[in-house]
Amino acid sequence: MMSAKRQLIYEGGADSMEQECVCAEEGLHGVSAACRRSSGWRWLQRTALLLVMALILLLFVVLVLLVIVGVERNKPPHHDEQARQLLVSTETDRNNHGATPRAMLTVAENQTSEQQIQWETEVGNAFYHGGFSYADGDLVVPRSGVYRVFLQVTFQIPKCENQILSCNVSSWSEAYPRYEEILKTDDFVKDNNSNMDCKKTLYTSALFRFSTNTKLKVETNQLKFVVNDENLVFFGAEFLPD
Repeated sequence: MMSAKRQLIYEGGADSMEQECVCAEEGLHGVSAACRRSSGWRWLQRTALLLVMALILLLFVVLVLLVIVGVERNKPPHHDEQARQLLVSTETDRNNHGATPRAMLTVAENQTSEQQIQWETEVGNAFYHGGFSYADGDLVVPRSGVYRVFLQVTFQIPKCENQILSCNVSSWSEAYPRYEEILKTDDFVKDNNSNMDCKKTLYTSALFRFSTNTKLKVETNQLKFVVNDENLVFFGAEFLPD
């Protein structure tokens, strides 16, 4: 009888222990699942936070770019033109003050006067710098001093008929405000009973003292016979330092 009770108690105790183990195991599984759910939720929170920060940064960059584009678009266009003019002015000042005044003008293709020769200033062999300027056929002296003035004019005479050829340089200054002849050369062509055209070249040069803004011009009595060749017709002046 006692043996049967002990066996019943033993069996009952074993069943109770087995139930406790099962319950403990189920508790462990529940805790593990809860931990996994909590960890997953925290990962989602971090990911969402990073995405929000990235979007904020992207929006900030876009706003900065829009502001820059707006400023450039609203920038007055004349600023660029002013900068270009300033650059040109700076370069002009450098040329005026840093280079020796020199000018070499060549005959222009189109002549609009009956006597005064018009000149090319930039194409081919033509140039002027150091402060020289040119307007309406006049070469304008940039500063006071001694200058060498030179002139060459070539004429082409049809059938070498009799012609008197003449060309001269005149100057105008503020102290003497009218043109005065300062340099002249002339020659003639004698008819030789030929049917061929002939050429005659006149050349002259001299030294003169000019004041600032003195104007120089060239005239000829036979402009219609002047050849259109920069190597044969040219005029210029060069400043001679003391």
